[in-house]
Amino acid sequence: QNEIGPYMFYNCTKLNKVHYEEENQYHFEVISERAFYNCDALTAEEYENIAGKTVEIGDEAFRACDGITGTIKIGNNVTNLGTYVFADCSNIEAVNIETQHITEIPNGTFYKNTKLEDITESNTITKIGDRSFYNCESLSTEEYNDIRNNITSIGDYAFSGCTSFEGEITVLNIVNELGDYVFSRCSNIQSVVLQHNYTKIPNGTFSNCTSLTNVTKPESVTEIGDKAFYNCTSLNMEEYNDISENISVFGKSSFENCTSLEGALTIKSIVENVGESAFLNCTNISEIVFEENAGTQIFGDKSFYNTAKNQTEYRVHSNGGTTVYSKVFTNAEEVWFDDTNYNVTRDYKWYGDSSANPIVHYGDCKHYIDIVCTLPGISLVNPDTLEELSSEFIDCEDTFKFKLVIDDNYVEKYSDLAIKVVSEGKYSNSDLVEEYLEIENGRTYTFENVTRNKQIIVLAKEDGTDLVLRTFISQKNGRDLYVGK
Repeated sequence: QNEIGPYMFYNCTKLNKVHYEEENQYHFEVISERAFYNCDALTAEEYENIAGKTVEIGDEAFRACDGITGTIKIGNNVTNLGTYVFADCSNIEAVNIETQHITEIPNGTFYKNTKLEDITESNTITKIGDRSFYNCESLSTEEYNDIRNNITSIGDYAFSGCTSFEGEITVLNIVNELGDYVFSRCSNIQSVVLQHNYTKIPNGTFSNCTSLTNVTKPESVTEIGDKAFYNCTSLNMEEYNDISENISVFGKSSFENCTSLEGALTIKSIVENVGESAFLNCTNISEIVFEENAGTQIFGDKSFYNTAKNQTEYRVHSNGGTTVYSKVFTNAEEVWFDDTNYNVTRDYKWYGDSSANPIVHYGDCKHYIDIVCTLPGISLVNPDTLEELSSEFIDCEDTFKFKLVIDDNYVEKYSDLAIKVVSEGKYSNSDLVEEYLEIENGRTYTFENVTRNKQIIVLAKEDGTDLVLRTFISQKNGRDLYVGK
């Protein structure tokens, strides 16, 4: 059989000539996987003698053959080309793909061909596989423009590390499949045009494109993938504002370490999810502004951490539920959440490095006061109208006043009375979390800037011990609230 089997000359580093004695010819129809892997002494001329009429070339067949230099061709008989066939061939400078029988450049074909400058491919090729030109440092923008013409699909990391790509790169409208990290580490690209109506900029697409200053995308894009613009240190706020138009989802680390973003960062009302570390270490952002009338919003771990480091007050205008995870902010001391259902979920130190829990205002700045009188003959009244107070909502920053009134039904053996103020919820004004106030008949008492749900309970007290305070559970807004015992 006219075939070179798998691994036949694997790591034969001094091999420089092969021929098939019986047939007195050099050409082999099948060259199997890793047949000449790491055959450093094999030259371009000998490759041509071996593979000139080959029909099938297996995976990694000529990988790491550094002796193959200059120009090579993939002959017109080839019907099956494996993956990583010429990977790590660091001295190939040009490739002529003659065959009309293949429709893709398979995964890793020219992986780390650092001297590759020129590709001539047939018009049958419509797909570039994963890592096909990974780290091809000598491949230019002009050559990319020649390669792209009939391409409809570009795989993951296809051009990652192509540092000779300069100026503007255009992804044509016919490219309907764009993989992850396609142009990552292309550190000299300055401008990108995406023509196709994508709905998402894929994960890592421009990660570590440190010279990138301009991105043109279609209006159809609503999601920025994980690390899509990670470490794009030249991207400024004006360009970010253009990119973020219509975006509702920011993936993990999508703009992490974008240090040229300066001034105020606006999170638009259409935003639903800001992923973990999305704006981490954007150290020149001075302020984070949340647009009003937003819907449900999620802010992942460290989404704004080490960003706007001097900002201490935040107003988050989401309604219908807000999820705030660990160290979202850097140093929050006072935060307003426009969440009328109080459906705010928090995690460990969500407010950042502030030494104390911040003052937090919830909902539309109205909070529930649950008035519980545990003793007969006791009531709380409005000191101005003397009308008896009942449980109610009050404005967050309003002052809540009441007067204690004792009537004839009071049992006189309870000589000492107290008000217990209980604040449900982990993050609240610390001085209002739980406290006792000694009270007197007819005296007016005041609580200012009430935050979170409060239960105001009248009880008898003797030597600091509760004598008559019932145990019960009540439910507000569909959630159980433990009141006291």
